[in-house]
Amino acid sequence: SSGINAEWPLRPGFLLILLVLLFTAPISVTSTLSGSDFRIISSGASTTSSGLLLYNWGTVCNDYFTDNSASAICKAMGYEGYIAWSSGSKYSIQDNYDIKLDDVVCSSTHISSCSYKLTENCRHHEDIHLTCQIQCASTSCLPCPTNHYKPISTGSAVSSCTACPTYSTAEPEPAVCECQAGKYMSTSNTCVDCPAGSVSMEGSTSPSQCFSCSQGQLWRWDGKYRGSCDSCGQNTFKNSNMTSCEDCPEDATSSAGSAFCTCKAGQFWNERTCQGCPEGSASRRGEECVRCPAGTEPTENKTACGCGDGMSWNW
Repeated sequence: SSGINAEWPLRPGFLLILLVLLFTAPISVTSTLSGSDFRIISSGASTTSSGLLLYNWGTVCNDYFTDNSASAICKAMGYEGYIAWSSGSKYSIQDNYDIKLDDVVCSSTHISSCSYKLTENCRHHEDIHLTCQIQCASTSCLPCPTNHYKPISTGSAVSSCTACPTYSTAEPEPAVCECQAGKYMSTSNTCVDCPAGSVSMEGSTSPSQCFSCSQGQLWRWDGKYRGSCDSCGQNTFKNSNMTSCEDCPEDATSSAGSAFCTCKAGQFWNERTCQGCPEGSASRRGEECVRCPAGTEPTENKTACGCGDGMSWNW
């Protein structure tokens, strides 16, 4: 006998280790990626052909990323190919995004050859920045000017740039225009206002990216197209038609989360400001103005109605 126990692989401890390795090891996914999954944005979060690479609005980690990966993604997005790629924390906005894609391994420059992982063990200093080559209609390419764009084409190259719709902008060399904050790009390629009292980020592409809060609450962004409602602070207010909290007028106050402010005596609240009571009326602090009884007149500061001799005003 050689002294080796032929049954050692069957021992319970060894089997347990095998099971742990089998079910905890990350598994690469066979490619279902497409060009519509990806977007390249600038430091200002506008769409461009050179900048931070995003996958479903999350960043892409550089683990196992190669020239084939860069070329396959650019081509899938409709570009001629890639010019350069790198990684790093280059934009302050990177921390606003989750890391959503890792280990993009491509055996060729076609997206169908790529495998990937949706789990990651990365930090934002490993985010991919990619520069894609725009298709040319001739041997000489010129970038579209500011506030003009050229749609990405997977077929024949487009030879002219189109002016952005009203209320939208684009940096030089863009593939799309982005609507201003508070609007979204409709399917007819026009910028549409979000519903009254709701907000959106610049570059929003659907009404689902417009968000609103109850009266007295403000929407606070904590990432691209993500956020939550937070109460307005003390001595501020926000009604249902407003998108931000505003300070109360001088001498007016409010508690946190208020839709209105409490005006001083002699005034009344008029949606967004305090106004003096109309002629012939008076008010207590924070209350509506009331008409003074016949034969009486309001005091000079309209905080009470003046009574005759031997009488006093009682609220």
